[in-house]
Amino acid sequence: MGPGWTATESGYWYSDAEARGLLRALRTNNQEVEHWYRAYQDMKAAALDNSLTVSDQTEMLKEFLTEERSSSDRAIEKAVKLGSGWGFGPFAGVGYSGDGFNATIGIGLVYKF
Repeated sequence: MGPGWTATESGYWYSDAEARGLLRALRTNNQEVEHWYRAYQDMKAAALDNSLTVSDQTEMLKEFLTEERSSSDRAIEKAVKLGSGWGFGPFAGVGYSGDGFNATIGIGLVYKF
């Protein structure tokens, strides 16, 4: 509005140059807000993808460790079964015959206590 003009309503009135500057500032601000919002959305999507990847890898690791543990337990059980009871090998000890106790050594069937 020019000097000496009166407005029908109260408010803030700008010259054309001021109004254009204000509009340009608002548009720039909106563009910056949109830019940062898109950047936030991209980072949020990347973080979600990373979290899903880490979760999948953690599950795979748990499965691997469970399988490894059960395999190790089976190997230990097998070793215990083979290591106890009857077997073939050297022996030494005390034996009894009709004329008394004698020292005994040899190779043959043995039992592990």
